[in-house]
Formats: sequence, structure tokens, C-alpha cells
Amino acid sequence: MQPCKTLDDFLPRLRPLAFRRRIGLDSDGRPVPVTAGARLTHRSSDSSAGALLLRQEGVGPVDGSVFAVGRYVRNIGATGRLGGMVATRHDQGLPAGASALNTVAAVDWFLRPTTNLFARGMVSRSFTEGNGGDGWAAHAIVGNYAPWGYIGWLQEYVGPQWEPRSGFRFTNDVIVTSPAVILDLRPDWLPEWVRSYGPGVTFFFFNEASSGDFFSGFVNVRPLTFLLENGGHVAVSLRPEWQRFGSPFRPIPGLAVPPGHYSFTRWIAAASYDPSANVTGSASFTVGPFYDGSLEKSELSTKVILSSHVVGFASWERNRFRGVAGSDGTTHLFTPELRLALNPRLEVSGIWQYNTAMEASSLNARLSWEFRPLSFLYVVYNENASHEGALAPFPARRQLIVKGTWLWQP
Repeated sequence: MQPCKTLDDFLPRLRPLAFRRRIGLDSDGRPVPVTAGARLTHRSSDSSAGALLLRQEGVGPVDGSVFAVGRYVRNIGATGRLGGMVATRHDQGLPAGASALNTVAAVDWFLRPTTNLFARGMVSRSFTEGNGGDGWAAHAIVGNYAPWGYIGWLQEYVGPQWEPRSGFRFTNDVIVTSPAVILDLRPDWLPEWVRSYGPGVTFFFFNEASSGDFFSGFVNVRPLTFLLENGGHVAVSLRPEWQRFGSPFRPIPGLAVPPGHYSFTRWIAAASYDPSANVTGSASFTVGPFYDGSLEKSELSTKVILSSHVVGFASWERNRFRGVAGSDGTTHLFTPELRLALNPRLEVSGIWQYNTAMEASSLNARLSWEFRPLSFLYVVYNENASHEGALAPFPARRQLIVKGTWLWQP
């Protein structure tokens, strides 16, 4: 069994084979200079294609790398499509290490044989020089939307050696199984301000691909979910969980949950208001056992539209744990954001975040100017700060990025 597999390591689909945030950053998230790059896109009524070629510099222990990505999608009938993708990363073997070439190829599809029924999936194979890195991954989902609700089944496989170095994957050697049923009921007893009643249940089970052994799972049970006429919702749900891991699990720095078998059920209450209103927001509260202790989680978010040019957002998350790994404590995450649209083509935005668990803050400010139709100039400023030395691998740093795109139509 691989160490410390937890439910937070997974999402109900494979991560992208190529992801732009892997370019210009090392494995710890620190900036790496980009030498140069080029991108080409094509779109017609029945197909689309794109290609990317880029090189990033080698700095310190980080090798110089060349990324190449190609993508092609062909429409099938009126409602389907078939696509292919190849992503290659060549780490060029500076003094930090030997050269390595990683290539990932994939075929994906989307089919809608009827108005309600759809099927989506992907099969991928990775090839890597040297030991390891050659493996398979795949996922498929079949679902049906109907007036009464939704029913679907997700199946995912990630082999022990599958490795997309131009993209992301949270872990290897896993099979994910996820059936779901969500109803959309409109009985006569609902008050006029409630649009529908939507009970449902979604399962997630995680097994090791190599052995078939079950190691994690949870069930989202939604007995009380009401969609309001104004677009908001009110819901009460519960989430039973089962987890098994062989190494300590660290939910936050300084806490290490001992390895073992854990099962617990947590309750969630959530509500939101009309998302189109000038002042709106949402709130949720989760309570119950958490591994060897308990955890209370509170989340608040709000949006305020001051005018057609000014919009503000803010969110706050509090986690209050008791007896987790023998410790008590409270953490907070604050995230205010402001967007200023000087006109339809010129926007300035900024978002700041402070995490008390990590004693770290980050700032992102961006100017976006569409100087001609579908041609943009971006100026981005990033600043990250580690307070009191809490994040030794991430020292305070500042970064200014200028990016331009030009649409050329012969």
C-alpha cells in the first residue's frame, strides 16, 4: 500500500495531461524563468486544433525543460466529439541530473445519443525514459438527465506507473467508483418561494488498482435539499467516511494523525441567497468527528455589486479542531477580492489571501486590456509572504509578469 492516501488526494476525474501552471514553476511552486514559447490555434465548424512549444530555463537544482503539446478535436454528428492529445516534456539534463523524456498520449470522447443520455471518457498512456513512468490511465462517466433528476456512474483508473510530467495527478495505483442519484421533485406541498426538492446520494469508493483492496470512501447523503425560486438553496446533508492509511496524515502543519483505520460521519448545513442580487452570499457549517478527534468548519462568502464598474468579494473559513492528533486549535482563511472594470475592455482586479494555519499571505493583482477584438495585454503582480518563518521552503517573493496575445485572422 502506498503511504498516506486520503480522500483529499482525489477528484472525480483525471487531472489534465498538460497544465499551464506546471510551466514556469518548479515542483515546490517557485518561479522558473521562461526562455520563449509559441502557441498556434485553429477552429472551424467541424474541428479545432492547437499546439504549444515552450522552453523554461534551468535554475539551481531545476533542469531546463522543453514542453510540447498538441490537441485535435473533431465533431461527430450534432452532439458528439472525438479528440486526441499528446503532451511531451523533455528535462534537458543540466548538472542537476540526467536527461529525461516524458510523453503522454490520450484519446477522449463525448457522446450524446439522446437528449438526456451522455457518455464521456478518456484513455491515456504515458512513456518515460529510464525506470518507471510507463503506464495507463482511463476514466468514463455515463449519465442521464431527466425531468425527475439525474442518475450516473463514474469509473476511473490510474495505473501504478502512469506519469504526466506536463500535467498533474494526485496519486497512482487507484480505482475510483462513483455512482450517483439526484432527484428533482416538485410536489404540491412546496411553498411558492421553493422551486424544487432535490434529495440525492453520491458514492465515492477508492481501491488500490494493483491489489483491489479498499482503502477510502465516503457517501454524500442529501435528504433535505431545496432550490429556491430566487436561485439560492437550503440544504442539510451528512457524509459518512471510511479511511485507512499506513503513514501519518498531516491535515495542517504541526498535526500528524497516526496511521490506522478511521470511520466517522459529519453533518453539513448550507444556505445561499439569490446569486444575481447586488448583495448576496452563502454560508455553511460542518460538524462531527474527524479522524481521532472532532472538527467544526464554518464558511462564509459574500458578493457586493457597488456599481456596474465595481464588484467586491470576500470569504472566510474557520476550522476549529479538538483532540485531532492529541491537539486543539483554530485556523482561519481570509480572502477579500476587488474587481474594477474601467470600461468593457479594461479591467483591474486584486485578490489577497491570509492563512493562519500556514502563517502565510499571498497577493495577486492583474490588469487586463483588450486593445483590439480578442487581442489582450495582461500585467500581473504576485507577492507571497511567509510570516515568522512558518513556510521555510517558500520565502517571501515578488513577481511581475507581462503577457500579450494577438489574434491574427488572414
